[in-house]
Amino acid sequence: MVGFDPAGRMIILIKKALECMDEEGILGSFKARICYDGYQLALRKGDLREAKSFIRMCYDQYLLGTGPNSQETRKMLGYVQDPMSHIEWSL
Repeated sequence: MVGFDPAGRMIILIKKALECMDEEGILGSFKARICYDGYQLALRKGDLREAKSFIRMCYDQYLLGTGPNSQETRKMLGYVQDPMSHIEWSL
């Protein structure tokens, strides 16, 4: 889990990081990792809509960066299919 700031404030920073990555053309696993942090933070603050958006981006980026059969891609697909299965949702 990232940071010690409140989740809402951290999500703002995650979105800024993603904007910078888009501007620089950074794709794949690096971008996926940031999206995964956003997913966890959105779950922590109870925003399922935003969590679904982040995990979908995360999955798409792992798919691009590591392919459909990588452990990370398959793990993220599980969260795409059931976003509330992550432990952060139950905290």
